[in-house]
Amino acid sequence: MTRWLLSLIFLISTAPVPAQIIIGADTLYGNEWLDFSRTYYRIYVAEDGIYRIGYQTLAEAGFPVGQAPAAEWRLYAFGQQVPLFTTTDGLFGPQDFIEFFGEKNRNFLDRHLLENPAEPELNPSYSLFNDTAAYYLVWEPHTPAFRYTVLSNDLSNTPPAEPYCWWTSGYTYDKVLFKRQIGPEIQYSWFSGEGFGTFPESVFAVNIDAPHRYADG
Repeated sequence: MTRWLLSLIFLISTAPVPAQIIIGADTLYGNEWLDFSRTYYRIYVAEDGIYRIGYQTLAEAGFPVGQAPAAEWRLYAFGQQVPLFTTTDGLFGPQDFIEFFGEKNRNFLDRHLLENPAEPELNPSYSLFNDTAAYYLVWEPHTPAFRYTVLSNDLSNTPPAEPYCWWTSGYTYDKVLFKRQIGPEIQYSWFSGEGFGTFPESVFAVNIDAPHRYADG
């Protein structure tokens, strides 16, 4: 029995690992966007928001701010180029910075671990592994640049103010990791049905932030 079990473990550990990301007719490994001749500088993002990185931080990290014009910088996240704002298209000086809108990690990669990536997840707002996403800044002069469009702040002839706007505010349940089980000591070995949540309770109070709520409901 022991010899058979060791043989099974050996076969599993030496088997080739298939690609996990299947989108339509494409089977992806997740590194298709990389240019292995270039150096990527990793920026960690754990909360949604606008991030600013200045000249000094970039220079201390080793990014070639004095060699590569900012027009040739690219920013990637989750295998796709994302928009970037730079204060100049030329060489950076001490007063210059970059800005971008960053989003934390949710279920972008987790869903490909499911038997059917298109099926609903228990909690798509909370990753099974890590809430920190990695953004990558690179000097890449030969690809089109994604940039934010700068608009002048012209406040003349403005239309009437709207009485309200829509905003979604919510609460993410993340206290308990649920896994599919066959019995108290046996769990399924795949991720379908798995996710973070909370135990059912008869009374559960949650404070939802709703500042400047519209008075008329």
